[in-house]
Amino acid sequence: MTVPVLAVGDLFTAAVENVMAAILNQQLVYRLQTTSFATDLSSSGATEVVGYSQSVPLTNGKRYRVTVRAFCSAATAGNTAELRVRYDTAAVTNTSTLAEIGIRLVHSAAGGPGQFSEHFWVEFVAPSTATYNIALGVATNSGTGNETVFGTAKATLITIEGVGA
Repeated sequence: MTVPVLAVGDLFTAAVENVMAAILNQQLVYRLQTTSFATDLSSSGATEVVGYSQSVPLTNGKRYRVTVRAFCSAATAGNTAELRVRYDTAAVTNTSTLAEIGIRLVHSAAGGPGQFSEHFWVEFVAPSTATYNIALGVATNSGTGNETVFGTAKATLITIEGVGA
């Protein structure tokens, strides 16, 4: 797409307006929904546990951004865990489509010293126009303990935004 160059005195024609609107729409970020969750979500060892699901209408081919703010803790020092964003038109499970692994956590200690506030975002393109359930998954990659997202200590906040036209 070429940006039109106008000389002094040129008028914005409908064609120029359409090109400029298309350029601006490509840069547009708009909030669809923000949800706060005040419950805990704990992995069951290496088995991913999914929760904090919310329903959002998405449009085929459009890009969406999921931003997560979470407070995490390890049950055992040395644990490595992942927070994952998944989506589905049905109930979200640990086999639903993975938008992306949001973040990997490495805990040098358990409990209090092993607690972190995490903030990350992932993007994906909607494969069809439908209402999707978007959720957060948590799993322990290595170590013997569980990973917990402490929504009761500090609410987990998940924001879903459209990115571009």
